[in-house]
Amino acid sequence: MLTSRLSRLGLGVAIALAALVSAQSASAVIIPQKGMAGVRLGMTRAKVRAVLGSPKTIFKGKNEFGSFTSFNYARVQVSFQGNQRVTNLRTQHREEKTRGGVGFGTTERLLR
Repeated sequence: MLTSRLSRLGLGVAIALAALVSAQSASAVIIPQKGMAGVRLGMTRAKVRAVLGSPKTIFKGKNEFGSFTSFNYARVQVSFQGNQRVTNLRTQHREEKTRGGVGFGTTERLLR
């Protein structure tokens, strides 16, 4: 009986750890038209800070669409056109990739 409970406890811990590892790796994946680095299009500035922390630099400007803010991190740049919600994500970091392994620096030959 005790062995059965310990086995179930061990299985529960293993499942929880697997879910945690899966959630962490999923957040680092580029999901085209959705997000990357744990950030999703449409997130608020506060939510982005909760996910990625304080940006290294912040850039504010105006373009033909109006005011915008960009949070610059080591691996990703997060832009807020209209200063409210994420409208663009950009990376040049080679470790940010899609589940299929495509990312910055992927050659055309590899894509084919």
